[in-house]
Amino acid sequence: MEHVETYIQERDLCPDYCASLRANVRKFCIWLGGVATLDRFNSQSFNKWVTELKGGSLAINTVEGDRRCVVCIWSDAYDSELVEDPPLRLKRLKKPRIGMEAEVAMTQERLD
Repeated sequence: MEHVETYIQERDLCPDYCASLRANVRKFCIWLGGVATLDRFNSQSFNKWVTELKGGSLAINTVEGDRRCVVCIWSDAYDSELVEDPPLRLKRLKKPRIGMEAEVAMTQERLD
């Protein structure tokens, strides 16, 4: 998608992030059925894609990263008036709060 390259060229981004943007937008475009144009980005198809990713074998943090990359490009395209549909009503992911539970357990042990 051309807009990904435009987005990258307009900013000072690290190579790893650029590769991540390209790969994740490409992944969404492939899911949409091949070459996707910005006008095919809509909340209904995006939410289905995120649901499928979440239901697969990927870790929740990986799915969240994929999601953020596509939303980033879509938001910029909307701000640049390249798409009519804003990136609204998008599925959010709940991440487990493992760190907090461990901290509470350690605090409880100290109090006992």
